[in-house]
Amino acid sequence: MPDQSFAPLAWLLPGAFVVGALLVRGRPQSAWTIGARITLAAPVLALLASPALAPVARVMAFLIAGLGAVTLRFSTRYLDGEADGPRYVQWFLLALAGAALVTVSRDLVITGLAWTLTSLALHQLLTVGPARAAAEIAAHKKFLLSRVADLAVASAIICIAVAYGTTDIARVLAAASAGDVPTTATAGTLLLAGAIILRSAQLPFHGWLIQVMEAPTPVSALLHAGIINLGAYVAISLAPLFVAVPTALTLLALTGLVSATLAALVMRTRGSVKGALAWSTCAQMGFVLVEIGFGAFDLALLHIVAHGAYKANAFLASGSGVQTAAQQTHARLPLRATTPLSLAAQVPSLGRWITATVLVVVPVAASLASGTWQPENPSTLLSTAVVMLAIIPAIAQLPVRSGTATLRGGLGIVLGLPALYAIWHVVLAPIAPPAGALPLPTWIAALVIAGFTTALATQAIVARAPQGRLARGLYPHALAGFHLDAVFTRLTFRIWPPTITAPAVRQRRERSPLRIERAA
Repeated sequence: MPDQSFAPLAWLLPGAFVVGALLVRGRPQSAWTIGARITLAAPVLALLASPALAPVARVMAFLIAGLGAVTLRFSTRYLDGEADGPRYVQWFLLALAGAALVTVSRDLVITGLAWTLTSLALHQLLTVGPARAAAEIAAHKKFLLSRVADLAVASAIICIAVAYGTTDIARVLAAASAGDVPTTATAGTLLLAGAIILRSAQLPFHGWLIQVMEAPTPVSALLHAGIINLGAYVAISLAPLFVAVPTALTLLALTGLVSATLAALVMRTRGSVKGALAWSTCAQMGFVLVEIGFGAFDLALLHIVAHGAYKANAFLASGSGVQTAAQQTHARLPLRATTPLSLAAQVPSLGRWITATVLVVVPVAASLASGTWQPENPSTLLSTAVVMLAIIPAIAQLPVRSGTATLRGGLGIVLGLPALYAIWHVVLAPIAPPAGALPLPTWIAALVIAGFTTALATQAIVARAPQGRLARGLYPHALAGFHLDAVFTRLTFRIWPPTITAPAVRQRRERSPLRIERAA
């Protein structure tokens, strides 16, 4: 692929967002109008720029452009009358500019700088509005982790530049594909994997993602539906380099496994809609990193697009979701009063879990045994196994209406989801980098499958005995997020305590940062 770092068409989308931010700075009274016009034009600009972009970049560019248009339109109503509106629009456009630049860049230096710009703009968005202690603490934690990630990215770029004598992505990937992976390139790839883990809010570096729910809802939508996906996109766009360094893929897969399984359990203990969505994002990003670790880059790309669309809708519709959840809570209040484990509420019986497992496993096993379906490589087979484990709870937790209705719903998911995946696989397989041979050692793949199976079995046991020893022992730890963020917060705040300006906290400056956080 030729060097496209400075192709004019590729710079249309990020350039438009930067111009919009500059115009807002000069004409704050027209901020919303300028922002609306720029974001509405963004999908058209992404279409015009697509010939100059790599195939994977085209998909991400359209996702960012569409997300920006929808989210800013929602913001005009959500933040109507806010004095901080012009500042919000300016930093919103700059965040989109950074994300778009990460997408279209074909040079590692530009990618690193754009990633930092996105992070700095997001930091400003998290503190939009009146001073709030919780928001400032969450933004402080994110700022600390982002700067560590910046340092990892900068070090990675230096290592890769030393190894290959260039920062042009096309040349780096060509050399890695040819098997040229010096020790410094391996170190750089590992550093990139570490930065991706930090920026994807994986355990135990997840606390800021959960606590930034203090930010306005459209900021949460922008973060969870778009910006959080940039780390996975960088890994996919640099797939040949990561495949050449299996240790980096192992690191991503194992970290993703821990985050996906634990965050999914914690999510079920959350009573707030946005809190549950935040933990869901942590789990979904873990799932994406597992897919990348397996080398299933097409599945990871599909997951990013689907997660972005779903999470944007979920956050922007969270207001109605709160009303629905409140009605459901009142309706099942007696059940919750006698059930110690919130994640056990409305969990299906063991029989429904067994039925769901049979509905999913038998057709796939039969197709493999008969030779009807022959996976092209081990990565596809393992990714299918992980997806099967994710589908089983979806079938088991179908609303109980009648046996026939539940069976119809289960069959619909069993038949519909593979069909949809097959269609999207046909669409995205030529776009995403090919997986090739399984890059991970067999024992890593077995560990990942065992981890997801254990998480599935845990849910089934809790469903069987919501008052049992496992449920009672698990609940307080899951409710506390398995205590990982508390330890991380205590450590980081000793290194660099936050500066709190919110009036409610100013009188408590003499207290420790951890006590400030609890008080807030």
